[in-house]
Amino acid sequence: MFDRFNQSGTWIDYDSDREIQKKALRIAELMPSDVKTVLDVGCGNGIITNLLIEKYDVTGLDSSLEALENVKAKKVLSSASELPFPDNSYDLVLSSEMLEHLTDNELNKVRNEIVRVARKYIMITVPESEYLPRSYCKCPNCDAIFHVWQHLQSFSKSRLESLFLRDFKILHYETLGSRQKQWIPQLISLKHALGQWMHPGAKGICPVCGNIYFPKNRKNLLTKAVNFLNLVLSGHKSYWQLLLFEKNR
Repeated sequence: MFDRFNQSGTWIDYDSDREIQKKALRIAELMPSDVKTVLDVGCGNGIITNLLIEKYDVTGLDSSLEALENVKAKKVLSSASELPFPDNSYDLVLSSEMLEHLTDNELNKVRNEIVRVARKYIMITVPESEYLPRSYCKCPNCDAIFHVWQHLQSFSKSRLESLFLRDFKILHYETLGSRQKQWIPQLISLKHALGQWMHPGAKGICPVCGNIYFPKNRKNLLTKAVNFLNLVLSGHKSYWQLLLFEKNR
């Protein structure tokens, strides 16, 4: 599998709209007062990690060596499914925009590892009830259909809660990030039938064949009509959701 997150170009100007920076500031605001040590699992290029080191003893962990090049805190190259730390190692374990990239089997393992190393708190952010087909792309080289950001999971609030409620209770929940236009599923299916797929941008890569050339789809009257119909009928919602958990005593 070709992983876009192990490509050096992925991390250049990764947060061009500064939305992750805004989220990092909100995460810092929500940190419980008794937190001193933080593990950022799936820290990426360290936008959040690097902000938190101003106040906390932070370790950033990621499976991408390219991403870790930008992390200024202590950093560990490792899979999130086998965290190289003892039980209860960190006051708070943070996972921001990582769980949606996991297979079902990986998700279960990562969940258990996060719970194992968290001494008192867990903070999770993921896209809010993402409709995955909205961001599907079709490779012109091998015809593989994949999510442009390689998302495999979608989380409603209740599903995200259920992952951790056996061991933790909820302290805080909110949605955050820029408000995104939603898509009616039937209209997405129609767009796909008309050959209209999400364009992955300059950093796109097919996870099956590694192709990086994706010509932009040309709109016709039918696809323009579908876009207009969705504009009229659908609403907006914040892109991310955040849950802060505290361990049950």
